[in-house]
Amino acid sequence: MENFGAPPELDRIKRLRYDPVTDTMYFGGTTKDHKNQHWKPMGPVICRYDNWSSDDMTRIWPASFVGRSSPRISMDPPAIPPASP
Repeated sequence: MENFGAPPELDRIKRLRYDPVTDTMYFGGTTKDHKNQHWKPMGPVICRYDNWSSDDMTRIWPASFVGRSSPRISMDPPAIPPASP
């Protein structure tokens, strides 16, 4: 097993998903300004990093979904597994 540092954008990581086909890591969590609200256990902030396992790791985006609720849009928290402590 290999350990990596947490992305600086997040105070707390609550979900993560790695796609080995594209070498992309996704994190869900919270920041100082964006705590859990209607997003329940995942947190309202998602970050994406490309080339995760290489020296050329690149942050593509952090996205905050605070205040953007819609009955037609849903982020199913089980779709992104819980992060290990």
